[in-house]
Amino acid sequence: MQIGGFSKGLYACEDWGLWFRLQSLGQFEAVSEPLTDYYVHPKSLSSKPEVMLQAANVIIDATLTADLQGFERWAWRRRIRAMQLCSAGLIARNNGLKGEIRYLLRSLCAWPSPFWEPRRFATLAISVKNRFWRRSETS
Repeated sequence: MQIGGFSKGLYACEDWGLWFRLQSLGQFEAVSEPLTDYYVHPKSLSSKPEVMLQAANVIIDATLTADLQGFERWAWRRRIRAMQLCSAGLIARNNGLKGEIRYLLRSLCAWPSPFWEPRRFATLAISVKNRFWRRSETS
């Protein structure tokens, strides 16, 4: 294959690098129907927020922002990191792990604009509501 396969030595987020390299061969087309299922097993790498964040950092620097410079590189790195932190919060929520709200707050600190991916704010609001709801039920 002219672009190579999955990156060796990267065991999480390796698909990002492959998809990014595939785009150099042409445009992607949207398909209206699902062609596959995605399941995150509680013991899979995708269910471990810190593993996913570390791997995302490698992909962000090595692939996703490699051709950018200066402010543009800094801004996109922060935006992507913000989304990964939001995803880590959802992983923590879905797997009953600690740190859900901490990840979501870090997401907003990484890129605080409410105009870029505003669902991060809604996700945090739901997490805070759930936390207080659980506390009030046990009181």
